Amino acid sequence: MFRGRGFPQLLLAAILGVSSGVYVWKPVFQKEEAEREEAGPAQKGEERMEAGPAQKGEER
Repeated sequence: MFRGRGFPQLLLAAILGVSSGVYVWKPVFQKEEAEREEAGPAQKGEERMEAGPAQKGEER
């Protein structure tokens, strides 16, 4: 079924894959979060207002 690879090897590969994904993407998410914090709450509210009608299916 697993082409000669046992469950422990598959488990190790899955853990390594998830941990390497976190290692790679964590700095990207931290940078985005820092940029949002610098923008302040006013810009966050404007983004929500702009996205609101588009999510409901209304056209401008």
